[in-house]
Amino acid sequence: MLEYVIPAPKEVVLKEGSFGLQDNLTLFYTSDVERIAEMLARDWPCILKKVDLPLKMLFLGNQLTPLTQKEVRHKEGYTLDITSDGVQITALSYRGIYYGYTTLLQIMEDVKSLPAVSIYDYPDLDMRGMHFDLKGAMPTVEYINQCVKLLGRYKINTILMEYEDKFPYEKYPQIKAPGALTVEELDTIMNTARDCGIEVIPLLQCLGHTEYILRHDEFAQLGENGTRQMLCPLKPGSLELIKSLIDEILPYHADSRYFHMGADEAWLLGYCPECSAYAARHGRARLYVDYVKQVAAYIASKGKKPVLWDDMFYKEKGFELIEDLPSNVVLNLWDYDATEEETPYVRWNSRAYVSKQWIDRYPAKIAQFGAWLEDLPEDEQYMIKKYKSGDKYPLMGHPFPWMKKYLEEGCEVIGASAAKGAGRFSYNSLFPDFKKRFINTLIWAKRAKEAGITGVISTAWSKYSTVAPPTESWESAMYNYIASAENYWNSNSTKESFDRRFSMNYLGANTKITKAMDYLEQGRLRRDISYLKAAELLLTETKDVVVKHSVFVDILLDALHFEILSLSVDNQFWEVQPWLYYSFSKDALRQEVNNEAKIQLNSLKERLLQWQEDSISLYKSIMSATEAEELVKTKAAGKLAFIETLVNKL
Repeated sequence: MLEYVIPAPKEVVLKEGSFGLQDNLTLFYTSDVERIAEMLARDWPCILKKVDLPLKMLFLGNQLTPLTQKEVRHKEGYTLDITSDGVQITALSYRGIYYGYTTLLQIMEDVKSLPAVSIYDYPDLDMRGMHFDLKGAMPTVEYINQCVKLLGRYKINTILMEYEDKFPYEKYPQIKAPGALTVEELDTIMNTARDCGIEVIPLLQCLGHTEYILRHDEFAQLGENGTRQMLCPLKPGSLELIKSLIDEILPYHADSRYFHMGADEAWLLGYCPECSAYAARHGRARLYVDYVKQVAAYIASKGKKPVLWDDMFYKEKGFELIEDLPSNVVLNLWDYDATEEETPYVRWNSRAYVSKQWIDRYPAKIAQFGAWLEDLPEDEQYMIKKYKSGDKYPLMGHPFPWMKKYLEEGCEVIGASAAKGAGRFSYNSLFPDFKKRFINTLIWAKRAKEAGITGVISTAWSKYSTVAPPTESWESAMYNYIASAENYWNSNSTKESFDRRFSMNYLGANTKITKAMDYLEQGRLRRDISYLKAAELLLTETKDVVVKHSVFVDILLDALHFEILSLSVDNQFWEVQPWLYYSFSKDALRQEVNNEAKIQLNSLKERLLQWQEDSISLYKSIMSATEAEELVKTKAAGKLAFIETLVNKL
């Protein structure tokens, strides 16, 4: 399995010989990596023996004969040497040993003899993160724990845990939703993450996206202008409530250096009379910063680095106010659309701006934007050019221009790409984009390494708000999570290389799974059932041979069947649409045609209802019945209602 390791190791030197995995081997280990030694002993039963050595080390063999290895310089790097005498892993840190162990684990899979090899490996990014958004389609705790272990196996070292209403709040238990984590369950997740060398950063929305609080009548008075989307930043109760919730969450995250306070998309900023008057005197940006700096200062006072999403600074043209935030504040810059080394747009003032030069050159580039750089005030054009500019400016430029601005302001910066929940189909489909998400994470990895920022977290939005319908399921995006791990470790990765390794590594079989995923995407995008049928054929073949994680294939097949049904409903509409003109006709022949169309539509309805029943049963294997029903029924509801309307019209 050496050629299928994910992430691909940086340096691999194959040598003559091998090491046999026999019974009664001894695993020698240094005291600070005892937990990893115990894990390895579960994977391959052996005798554990603690030794005192200056380096962190694991050695598996009959007797301790330390091997000469390359010097490890990166704090999370490792060396892995296999000779006929034994297997040795050395590193400077617990994580380094753990990553050597996960590479060894992948090489050991289904073999009795290990090839002689010398591996030297280290990551390109210090922070390699995944986002767990618990507010929608929340998996079972057992599944979450499995995912934590899986991400650790692929060398993810950070989880951004967005709790919303799924935390076991005690002071305000009414905020807890049914199915929220218990204290015991949360402890289990944290212990699993700790074993895997994963830092779990809590995320608590503190201003916008606070529906999880404001949906409850006892907190409704804190809503901005009577709404339930956003806390009013001028009502004292807002800050005090957030501080109290922070206090409850902090003890569970003693190991984390960071606390993420959200603070993005404060769409209703300045709506209520008090906030409107404040904004009129000082500006909307000042209204925003005067609130979030208090939350950030409170987090900093607890010994954590406050993290907040960056979008409100460019939306409100408030870069100059960043200096008012605590000195250790971290800006989390997000962009889910960049799929080129340089991009044509820049986000500014709640719009995406492009150059008018695209009108004559390639109008398709401006179809989704339509706000012109050249129409901005000269001082704003000058600033944008400074950070966006490149050889092709103003047509193209740096995909994340504000990264450079934040670094100039002295801020620590973390990037954010997307693994799921950020596409045009997320509400209406059951699988994410694959190709776009791979490219977006890879571009982020390249630019993050180039700029020297802390790292990148792949977001995985389950809902866009507490009260919104769910997006795709967690499992459907597993390819994207593992691709994120690959790209953040190796910023020079390629999709071709990763695809070759993914099916063998994750599914345990050499399949055409990535080709099927490509057809699935093409079928959805082109609304072409022939692509979907091709994907169905390949996925069915794959299902028959996979030996690991078969639920991933099951869920892709289920998503594909929904796409086929959805497209069939759309096609039926185009067939019957002209006949709606005759819906009130008394002509017997026309009535006969309409009745035939009704039969077709009712047949589709029955197929959708059967799919719905089968799909709920499938998803109940990884989430509660309530979550499974919401996920599936929200996808099918629109098509079922559409069929009902057509039948009634005919």
